[in-house]
Amino acid sequence: MKRTLFIYGSLAPSACRKYFAASKQEEEEIHVLEVETLLPKDQRPKTASWVNGTELMKKEDLLQTDIRSSHLLEYYLSELPEDQTVPLNRRFRSACLGMICRKWINPYLVNLEMASRFMPERSYDHIVVAAGAGISFRAWTQVAAQYGLNVEFFDQEKRFLSIKRRMQRLINRWLKKPATLASATPESLISRPVEILCTSGRVARMLRSQPQAAELDWAYISVAALGRIKGPELERMKAAYAGWWQKCKTHLGKTLQQDAGNPKSILLDLGEQQSRDIYPAFALKYLRAKQLLEKARPQLLLCDTQEDTDERIWCLAAGELGINVAAYTYDHIPETRFSFTPDWLLCDSGRSNHIAGRLGHHPDKVVLVASHRSPRARTDEQAPQKNNVILYADTFYAGIYSTVEPQRSYSHYLLLVETARSMPNHQFYIKFHPLRDRKKKAQCFIGMDEDELYVRTQFIHSLNPPSNLSIIPPEESMQEHLLRAQVMLNANSTAAMEAFVLGVPVIFLHEPNIDRGFPLIYEYQACLLATDVDSVVSMLHRLENDAQFCTDQIHHQHQYADVFYWPTGRQSLVSGIGSVLVKSQKKNSPVQSNATEMTRQPNSNVAPLGALEQP
Repeated sequence: MKRTLFIYGSLAPSACRKYFAASKQEEEEIHVLEVETLLPKDQRPKTASWVNGTELMKKEDLLQTDIRSSHLLEYYLSELPEDQTVPLNRRFRSACLGMICRKWINPYLVNLEMASRFMPERSYDHIVVAAGAGISFRAWTQVAAQYGLNVEFFDQEKRFLSIKRRMQRLINRWLKKPATLASATPESLISRPVEILCTSGRVARMLRSQPQAAELDWAYISVAALGRIKGPELERMKAAYAGWWQKCKTHLGKTLQQDAGNPKSILLDLGEQQSRDIYPAFALKYLRAKQLLEKARPQLLLCDTQEDTDERIWCLAAGELGINVAAYTYDHIPETRFSFTPDWLLCDSGRSNHIAGRLGHHPDKVVLVASHRSPRARTDEQAPQKNNVILYADTFYAGIYSTVEPQRSYSHYLLLVETARSMPNHQFYIKFHPLRDRKKKAQCFIGMDEDELYVRTQFIHSLNPPSNLSIIPPEESMQEHLLRAQVMLNANSTAAMEAFVLGVPVIFLHEPNIDRGFPLIYEYQACLLATDVDSVVSMLHRLENDAQFCTDQIHHQHQYADVFYWPTGRQSLVSGIGSVLVKSQKKNSPVQSNATEMTRQPNSNVAPLGALEQP
């Protein structure tokens, strides 16, 4: 009898159903390794065995996988051949990486590790891999080669948006469309230089909303103002980077030819994508930005730390010219080894400050400022009057750390459905995370896009939820729903901090991430934890019926928010920028024509500023 190992994912349901139906007729013995679906037992197809990834790896194993991920990135940045004809040194390639590289590497390593623990004790004739969040086709291709097996892949299936969903998106996008943000031109900045050049649209909008910003001599410029990246100069860059990558593949090939399972194989995919899709355009934008900054010479360049944006080109160019860079922190804090490193971080939360220290940013380079994200406390008039509304804040796996539970939310949906059945007089809402990051095969299908929204919605519907459980579209405002919520149930979303400030008790359905999400939360006694239906129901009833317990919990949450996370009394963003400007004026940073390797990179492929085509 044919024995098949089936790697089960949620993004190819039709192909999976057809395969299981055909296997019954052929008397095929199927053994399932479930990576991300977390199907209830009554929804599982009949198979010889069914093993979940959580049974194979523990927290300590995943921490080791993260370390191996860093080793691979270090090898990619330091051990590959160099080329002097285009920007390629470590600072350039680090700035291009960002956290997106972890989507390629972390799930890949987890899949390899699961295979190493699962395969040796069993024998198979065939491997089938269905697309799903955190499932690496590259890893299972290697595993099949290592064991001499055939492998079959079920790719992500296309889906069409319903009319209802199309209307939801159109209406919400129209309502939330930001006002147009005018950008300075290169000519205006050269003719009339400013002290502070802001390259972040988000930060520029914040400054324009604060009257004190009028005291600063600043201007905003977008990457689009540098002109479109196309034509012969882009083609020359593409050819140059393609030639470099061919040398790298030859170098890697010598390492990999004797070892089909070598984890360095993932660098073939990462480097191919970076050299083809990222480096050419990024290099041209960087060199154009550098030309402008050489002439405009601001005293301070102001950006933010959001990942995978073109703003990194300005930071890179400014650093090469000795122009000080201050970055306002959002969700991402740059890893000093694998990203650009600004001179100062404007940290808007205790969490950002805590993570910055862990990632190697010097305390003297961190400037604490008030956050624009902290909501105003809920007034007595806004507080719900026993309305029995329970709001669940969903999240998704972004790939920046290793996990064997990329779809942990599925277990929470099961819990919510059963809890709603147990409490028919309460109204439960599932608020989906905003959409971001389209799924891609090379990035192990990680992302919260329309396909992910569809499979999550279908999974919830398959559980036959009671009428007192509803779904809130991802575009709707979390804060608006929090204002009428009596309790929040939290997956691991930082939306919990809004609930803390608004005085909404929060119950965590999983241990909070104390490294990156909620540092010191236990020290402030601000974490209520309930991980099964009985404990969630019990905790909800206690918060509802024990006034002192509820009051104490809200107090602990306020303490965590007001003392640690978003401390009151911090200087404003404008004041923080002003203090950085003073420090940058005192800092001795003479510009030398041959100061760094990248300054010596030839600019022959770049059109002069006067010849740039305006968008």
